[in-house]
Amino acid sequence: MTNNRQTVVWSLLTDLANPLANQCANLMLMQTVIMYMRNLRLSMYSALQGFKQLPGNRLYVVIDAPAALMNTNLSEQEYFSKILKADERNMIRKAEKREYYCKGICYDDYLDDIHEINLSKLNRQGPMPEYYATYPCAREKPLAQLGADIISFGCFKEDTLVAYVICWAHQRNLVIDRILGHGEHLRHGIMNLLFYYTFQQLAQSETADYLNYQFIFSDSNSAFKRRVGFQEHNLILEMDATFLQQAAAEVRNPFFFEGDVKESIIQRLSS
Repeated sequence: MTNNRQTVVWSLLTDLANPLANQCANLMLMQTVIMYMRNLRLSMYSALQGFKQLPGNRLYVVIDAPAALMNTNLSEQEYFSKILKADERNMIRKAEKREYYCKGICYDDYLDDIHEINLSKLNRQGPMPEYYATYPCAREKPLAQLGADIISFGCFKEDTLVAYVICWAHQRNLVIDRILGHGEHLRHGIMNLLFYYTFQQLAQSETADYLNYQFIFSDSNSAFKRRVGFQEHNLILEMDATFLQQAAAEVRNPFFFEGDVKESIIQRLSS
């Protein structure tokens, strides 16, 4: 890799004795690979042929696109004063002044509020996918019973949830599954506050090294990612080839962690 970005290696090696739990645990990290392939108009099967096979059925997947990673090993002072710019710090203060606050949540306990958030803005960097219009199903508790490690945080106005983020954890890496704020509250800095709170909790708990929010490109969403503390990194994934191939064959779709297909998998795993 001929660039100045820091390189991070994530291990996704799995215990095939418990494939269902592993499918939950690796779901969102796999999506990083799938999204990379989708952006380059590659299929999973053709891309697999070019990956380097290693002893023990391992392979390394080199992600050429810059991964959006937040380093949660920084101190709170470093993050707030050196990573965040003055405008972002002001947005956090704005939200706090308007008495928004954040806390850890269980996704399943706020389905009504989450449904309201999902319906509050029909266009976010493009039209919202159709599955956002359906009432959300419980996912955190059922998937946790299968071995998935899910961490969720919410931003509140009084007792009403106005923004949420769901993270999937694997070893010391977290990947954002979904993050969304209510359209009527976005201008008050709720997303800035939510990201700041998420960083605080992860840094204080020392349970994760990096938080991933897909990739950084040249779009407006990527510009926001940079503003709230995500930086470009090279990402190399160490995978179990058998697991990846079994998962692809089961779903019979090279982009099986996207959109409605991913939602149907979650519902099936949690039933």
